[in-house]
Amino acid sequence: MGHAKRLDFKRLIKVLQSEFKAVEMDHTKDEYILDRNILLEDDEAERHSVHKDYKYMKCFKIEDTVVLNDLFTAKEKAEHEEIKKSDEYESDILYTRVGKIKRNLSSGEMILIFFGSDDGEYVDNMTTQGDSNILLSKLSKVKK
Repeated sequence: MGHAKRLDFKRLIKVLQSEFKAVEMDHTKDEYILDRNILLEDDEAERHSVHKDYKYMKCFKIEDTVVLNDLFTAKEKAEHEEIKKSDEYESDILYTRVGKIKRNLSSGEMILIFFGSDDGEYVDNMTTQGDSNILLSKLSKVKK
């Protein structure tokens, strides 16, 4: 892939913070990051991994309710409401730290964005948790 089509690393950070009120997390210490592999099924973990050997690694979370409301389609919002109505949403297992993270992601109360770069200029790998087609579309258009 040529550099002209790759996402700009620093611009992506600015967009996440300014447009989406995303908060950066320390990927070496933050509990969301440390538990990240638990959040993914084993077969998905490798496919979605943002490898720890990137020279530059970033993770952001979006929890602002106003921003989140604008980042989900009507279909995604309906799916979130169904999850909130389900018995699993109130299950005891969800009161663990990982359970709360999973619940917040599946119910539209949080989105996590992970990305890594070898050179600090372009994004080499990016993944999100807490599906948002609107966010993915907007992030894919971030250029210099």
